[in-house]
Amino acid sequence: MEQIKEPENLVAATKNEAPSGLRKRILDSEAADAWELFTPVELDPKRLRRNMIFADRADKRTEYFDRLRTSVLQKMRTCSHHRLAVTAPMEGCGTSVVAANLAFAMARQHDLRVMLFDFDLRSPTLSKYLDLDSKGPRLSALATTHRSFASTTLRVGTNLALSLNETPVDMPAEMLAAFQSRSLLDKVEAHFQPDVIIFDMPALLPHDDTLAALDMFDASLLVTRAGQSDIDQLETCRDILKDSTDFLGVALNRDRFS
Repeated sequence: MEQIKEPENLVAATKNEAPSGLRKRILDSEAADAWELFTPVELDPKRLRRNMIFADRADKRTEYFDRLRTSVLQKMRTCSHHRLAVTAPMEGCGTSVVAANLAFAMARQHDLRVMLFDFDLRSPTLSKYLDLDSKGPRLSALATTHRSFASTTLRVGTNLALSLNETPVDMPAEMLAAFQSRSLLDKVEAHFQPDVIIFDMPALLPHDDTLAALDMFDASLLVTRAGQSDIDQLETCRDILKDSTDFLGVALNRDRFS
């Protein structure tokens, strides 16, 4: 199994003591500088649209995800949540499409810093949907090298960071558990200060990958597609997610958005 290396080099610790107001401004400035270390990439809107990813605010099909963004942000802000797991009962519900569109919708609010992680390590698809299959290092590099998080992360614009994989990894549930035990996400969150981190997760019922990682997340969103999941599956997933996270509800992934 690939093992995640020691986390001390993952991010740099913030050190200086200061009054809280000044401290916050210092941290905000440091986080903004840290985001500049991510590798910038440009995405092709036409290819995104072919994969049902709508990043252009002029596209009317973004309205569905803008409404979803508003609902999710309201609920997360009420509880000071930052980490959102997006999952589904079974494969084929379109979790990656919803997670990506929600991330772009949030990033359209330029005062938000948004991160999108592909935690479906068993079958990663986000890099393909975003046409980023050959754009540099990936999240899995953290498991096999002493690479820093910044060196394995891509940036779209100024406020959307992407931590992706283009190929599956061995023993994904164990790797997700390693992220939790080493507190790697805590260190990333403390240093880069994202407002929201969205995790594209594997389907909940076929494997234990998502179940093993739920304690890492503040909130969860369940994705379904019409005719894809039955009521029993949805209720089972709802109960599982409620046990470990603030369950925000069910998002319907459509085959068409208008």
